[in-house]
Amino acid sequence: MRLPGCVDEAKNANTPHVVFSLLISDDVLNIILTHTNQKIHDFLFNFTGKFQRWMRRTSLDELRAVVGLLIYGGVFESSHEHIESLYKMNGTGK
Repeated sequence: MRLPGCVDEAKNANTPHVVFSLLISDDVLNIILTHTNQKIHDFLFNFTGKFQRWMRRTSLDELRAVVGLLIYGGVFESSHEHIESLYKMNGTGK
């Protein structure tokens, strides 16, 4: 009889970063990052003025944060929840 629990690499995953990398590999994130930054470059090349002021290349850490928030929102079924409510410090944030 096999008891439920983590197996293989997941047994030794002791940090959030390691657990996250088991869900989505850095290879996949780098592919997404490359295409995202290419799209940003295309927008910067084609647009001027106010768009160029706030557009910049993104990093792997920023991409991990966005994907993490999407997973977090899915876990807590917060698709219609205002983003600020996720960060409230008064005890009502998640």
